[in-house]
Amino acid sequence: MAFALVAADDLSGSISSQSGNPGSTVTYTLTYTNAGATAITVSSTSTSLSDGTNTITAPTISSVSVPAASSATVSFTITVPSTPAGTYTGTITGTDTSNSANTETLSYSLTVNSVDSMTLSASSLSLELQGGSAETNTFTITNAGSTTLSSFSISFTSSDGDTGVIKDNDDDETAVTFTGASSSLSPGSSTTVTVHADPDDSMDLGTYSGTINITATGSSSTTGSLSLSTTISPDICEEGKQGSDFNIDIRNPDSSDDFVPGDTVPMEIKVENNANDDLDVELEITLYNLDSGNKEAVERVSGSVNEDESETFTVDFEIPQDLDDKDDYRFYVQVHEDGNEDDSCDYESVNIDLSRKDEDAIISEASLSPAVGLTCGDDYRVSLYIDSTGGDGINDLYVEVQDGDLGVQESSENFDLGDFNDDDNQEKLSFDLTIPTDITEGDYSLEAILYDTNGKTLDSELITVTVDSCTAQDIAGDIRLDISEDYTVDGDQLTLGMVITNTGEKTSTLTVTASDVDWATFSGSEYLESLQAGDEEHAYLYLTLDASTTGKHDLEVTVTDDLGNSVTKTVTVDFGEASAVEEDSFFSGINSWFANNAQGSFWIIVDIILVILALVFVRMLFNKK
Repeated sequence: MAFALVAADDLSGSISSQSGNPGSTVTYTLTYTNAGATAITVSSTSTSLSDGTNTITAPTISSVSVPAASSATVSFTITVPSTPAGTYTGTITGTDTSNSANTETLSYSLTVNSVDSMTLSASSLSLELQGGSAETNTFTITNAGSTTLSSFSISFTSSDGDTGVIKDNDDDETAVTFTGASSSLSPGSSTTVTVHADPDDSMDLGTYSGTINITATGSSSTTGSLSLSTTISPDICEEGKQGSDFNIDIRNPDSSDDFVPGDTVPMEIKVENNANDDLDVELEITLYNLDSGNKEAVERVSGSVNEDESETFTVDFEIPQDLDDKDDYRFYVQVHEDGNEDDSCDYESVNIDLSRKDEDAIISEASLSPAVGLTCGDDYRVSLYIDSTGGDGINDLYVEVQDGDLGVQESSENFDLGDFNDDDNQEKLSFDLTIPTDITEGDYSLEAILYDTNGKTLDSELITVTVDSCTAQDIAGDIRLDISEDYTVDGDQLTLGMVITNTGEKTSTLTVTASDVDWATFSGSEYLESLQAGDEEHAYLYLTLDASTTGKHDLEVTVTDDLGNSVTKTVTVDFGEASAVEEDSFFSGINSWFANNAQGSFWIIVDIILVILALVFVRMLFNKK
């Protein structure tokens, strides 16, 4: 029997010490020598390195194969931590894996150099503010060096060079202050700093920037900095952002998407509920003009979101036509718990770009008068407003209205429009039409089509015309109303004349009314209430114009009798472009008499009116050809 004997001291080794700065990586080379006759594998373990008070975590060292009567090396690294400067020592024990008695123990050291250093948790911060409502954000300072940092100084300088404040063009301020920094910070420790931004109520909307600077003292001085961006937003939440109940994701539109005024934007908003309860929520979507500070349009939608779940809301948002595409716009999406905006409110925003076509126009409004009660043979009016929406003027536009069932095929004269921002950017068109006598009751779609000079369709609008039952009595009718195209204006007084004819076989008691308008005040009327069969009478309406009344306006007049018959006509009056006829001195005298004798005897007034009307009828009789 043969025995292989290995000496316990066949293994020896060596290692050199290293030094480094916090954050750097140092590499050690460990050399093992095998004095034995056979190859061995050596595994190595290290203790933590210590300076007597502080420690550095022990490194991991790979095993190495050492040939007989030869040497081999193995390398390992240590990342120098942020720990107090000094020399840290430890021991490495190498062990022959086939003979645990064959070992080697080595001392080694790591010298941590004296370095002042700090790191910040962010390179930039942003705050979205409302005028008069303060907001905060935080960042963390970490001592990444090997000396204790103290005497912290944190300051803010705006991009305009102002210290501690951000100023707008008229010197309204947003104060920027800090709280929370430790008086001293040992190596490896951190402190959280809170940034407070408090804007004046009148701070101009917009985005402002500046730099936060941090200085501290260790063995010498060290500094750090990060940028701060503050956006002053309109009053979206009544009390500013409150609580953390929601995560809001505006999924459509994307930032800086292009739209044309008048477009409908299919908005998609995902709302996540972070609260501890199911919530009923209100969404308010605002299109905000960042240049003028105006809320150009607002849409609202409501719903519910279960706890720890999300819901996606869709809103078709119509961008107004009259926006200036040179301004900057932003969608704000505000979400709050229904009935609890003071404590639960958040919002997100996205910028959009607006641009106009050079030449474009739309049908901005279409109306029907009378809108109800039409029967066979009735007259009605279609009124259209055409608006320029392009950046340049547009010439030779025209409109067609058409429907085969209604027997309508009408075309307007050509007209020009200035650009969207000109005074002459709108044209009103009226089409006086008649319901056919052979049509059945029902709803009919009258189409209005806007064309450019080349016959290209720019816009179209469907107008629903509802025809009631058409009996023989409907067709025959009992009242006819003719409104004069000539009207008189004396100062702020408008006089509108009309002729009412009783086409029936019985005496009728009449009522004459005018629609409410926002451009004038109804001040009186003159007409005989009782009208015999086959007779006609002149009637007059008086309106007091508002001081700001200009342009074209529609007035809807309705005559109703006691037999259930009524007729409605619409007249267009123009204050500015069309010239009104001179007031007839005869009727002017009537108006003056009424103005000066409003408290006179009722019966005397009636007698005078009857005499006047008799004279009018005689005058008309002699004027007949």
